[in-house]
Amino acid sequence: MRLTSALLFATLLLPATTLTAQDAELNIKELLDGPQQLIGVGIKCEDCILDNPYYEFHVPFEIASVTEGSVAAGAGVAVGDTLLKVGGSEITSEQGWGLFALRTPGSTMEWLVKRAGKLVTLKLTFPKQGA
Repeated sequence: MRLTSALLFATLLLPATTLTAQDAELNIKELLDGPQQLIGVGIKCEDCILDNPYYEFHVPFEIASVTEGSVAAGAGVAVGDTLLKVGGSEITSEQGWGLFALRTPGSTMEWLVKRAGKLVTLKLTFPKQGA
């Protein structure tokens, strides 16, 4: 799904999921706080393709929400942060998209964000399976 020039809130929390007609009434709180939570952020993006687990970001995006207790919250990600780089790659590059989608249990992902005009490096650590 390509979304252009529109406010987008995307929850980047679940592995690839296909919603069916029977899921139409799925509680959004379940998606945000469900047991398979991975990053724990909602984003505002004006030019993105979001087809979990495939993402394209044509502009850096702003963090719109952070789920309490999530990987993102533990790393210090804050509402209003703008994600610029993942693992040293621009979020707007194919390599950045790929690194963003890579969430291996037990691994660490480095984000460079712009916060209140300053650059801040954050380290997101994904729990090991069964931890």
